[in-house]
Amino acid sequence: MKHVLLTVGLVSWCLVGCVPESTSPLHSGDDDLVVDDRLIGVWRPSAEDGAGDMVEDQSLSMRVRRDGESRAYRLEPASPPEGEESKHLELRLVRLGDRLFMSLGPSEEEGTYAPGRIWIEEGELRVAMINYTALMKLLQDEPEVVAHEIGEPGPYGLKTIQLTADTPALRAFVEDRLDDETYFADAVLMKLKKVEE
Repeated sequence: MKHVLLTVGLVSWCLVGCVPESTSPLHSGDDDLVVDDRLIGVWRPSAEDGAGDMVEDQSLSMRVRRDGESRAYRLEPASPPEGEESKHLELRLVRLGDRLFMSLGPSEEEGTYAPGRIWIEEGELRVAMINYTALMKLLQDEPEVVAHEIGEPGPYGLKTIQLTADTPALRAFVEDRLDDETYFADAVLMKLKKVEE
C-alpha cells in the first residue's frame, strides 16, 4: 500500500513506511459511510501550507471521484506518469462523534487501511494521518491499548505499525483520542484546483 500512497501523490502526507496501517476499516458496513461530494474534484498541495515547489509539481495533484454507485471514493493521480498504469486508492468517509474520518486503502478486499482525520470545506481539504511518532510512543508505553504488530524497519529506518484490532476496537481506540490533537496533528492542506462532475 505504501507504493500506492506515493503513486497517488500523497508523498506530502507522509514518508514511506510511517503511515500506520490497520487490518480493519473504521466502518463496519455501508450504513456507516458518509457521502460528501465536496470531496470530488482535482486537489493540489497548497502554498499556504508551506508546500512551496510542490504546488507546481502536477504529479502531486490528485483526483477524487465517486467509485461507481458505491459510497466509496476513488483517489488517483490527476496526471499519471506517461506510459504507467494509473493506480488508485479507495477512500471511505465515516463519522466518529462529530468528526469526519477516513479509511484509505487499495480496496476492501485487500484488507489494509490507513485511517486518518479529514476536514472538507468549500475549496479546501485537510488530511491528517495517524501521527506515527505519537502512536509508536503510546504503543511502547501501553502495549495493550490496542491490538497491533510492530514490523521490521522500512526504507527510512522506521518500524512499521499495523493495527490489528477489529473494527469496534479500532473505532473505540480512535474515539478515545478524538480530543487529543497529538494523534492527528500536522494536517496537510490541499486546494481544489478543478471541480469534476
